[in-house]
Amino acid sequence: MRRPILPVVLVSLSVVSSPSHAAQAVELGKRYIDPAHGFSLRPPLDTVRRRGFSTARLVSWSRQEAKTGAILWTLSVRQVTTKDKQADLKKYSRELETRLTREKKFRVESVRIVPLAGKGAIDVKGITAGPIRLWERQVWILPEPGRFLIFAMAGPTDASKRLDKICSQILATVTLTDPKAAREQLAQNLARGRELLASLNDNKLSKAVTKEPQWFLLTHKGKDVGFMHVAESWGRLERMEGVTVKTCVMLQMPKDKRRVLRRSLFSTARGNFERWREHLLVGGGPAAVGTTEEGLKKADMIVCGITRGGNSSTRKKKVPKSIYLPRAIGWQMFRLVDLTKPARYAFASYASLENNFDMRTFAVIGTEKIATVRGEVQAVRATDQAAANTEPATLWLSPDGKLLRMKSADGLVMNASARGAVLRRYPKAKAVVSAPTGHKK
Repeated sequence: MRRPILPVVLVSLSVVSSPSHAAQAVELGKRYIDPAHGFSLRPPLDTVRRRGFSTARLVSWSRQEAKTGAILWTLSVRQVTTKDKQADLKKYSRELETRLTREKKFRVESVRIVPLAGKGAIDVKGITAGPIRLWERQVWILPEPGRFLIFAMAGPTDASKRLDKICSQILATVTLTDPKAAREQLAQNLARGRELLASLNDNKLSKAVTKEPQWFLLTHKGKDVGFMHVAESWGRLERMEGVTVKTCVMLQMPKDKRRVLRRSLFSTARGNFERWREHLLVGGGPAAVGTTEEGLKKADMIVCGITRGGNSSTRKKKVPKSIYLPRAIGWQMFRLVDLTKPARYAFASYASLENNFDMRTFAVIGTEKIATVRGEVQAVRATDQAAANTEPATLWLSPDGKLLRMKSADGLVMNASARGAVLRRYPKAKAVVSAPTGHKK
């Protein structure tokens, strides 16, 4: 239960993995994108990701032993700067080997210059120092003058051959982009988002509320896999006036457990008070696993509690007020931005599991005709990117901002549908939607 509002269908519920190939050392997951640092790659599936909280350590993934939680191996991305803006790789590789040997006590086994993402890179393999010696491979590449990105994999020495294959498989997916252009674009997008949030008031937000509930059918590769129900209202919660959005999503992918996610989201127009409750149920019967998240934002502080399997945790986070997007307002975003001209809007959205903020970007692309059950209609094409490190969903909206269709990067499609059409396909949909959740007024 990580991403807010619309892309929840893609991130919290969708389990659409890439095809498995016998020649692969490991199955890879979705592409991780870091535009601010100029790279992307596909990490292995079934790993735990941790984003870095320093300028040097950017992100890492670890594979853990299922029963004990012990870390089997890690993949990390770091960056270092160098005074030599146009570093000669052969010369730098010799200096790097010397430095690793003398300062890190790293036992270098090989150093090569190899191609990576259309550039040359320094590929170092060896054994780490310390009481527990690990095999490690480091690949250094210059995405821009004066800055190295380091892709590193480390694990037990007796697994070095397999880890080497896994590392090569991941490196083959690495792409490089211009981080300077991305940072400039983000600054412009945040400025538009900040301006939009500052313009909101009760009158403007209440007019964006859709009075009639909305139903959607979910498909994947042409087959029905679930439905979504959305109900919006304007009213009071704890003496505060604002918008309430209640959603229910049921997803049943082939050969996977059924997932039902219910959300109740409330926010004032100014975003000074926000409350949400989310419940994700995976599977059915006694073996079903439930996760509940409850969050509260007052002024500039978020307090969020997560309960799963009897274990609870609470985290707090200070909010970047001028760019923070409340979850309920995120659903109204399509009706608040100007859909008549291309533009991008960026906001900070709270990622509860990491207790951090993602950059959510909504982009208006242009108009195009699409086929619907009611015939061909003129729609506004847009994209909604839940975080900078994920691929965006594509949206088709009516001119007044109602969602007609959404398609995720991995092929999950959500089409606006009549209530009767959903109930014919899923007779128990009404009962699923009516299950208790949300806030008591």
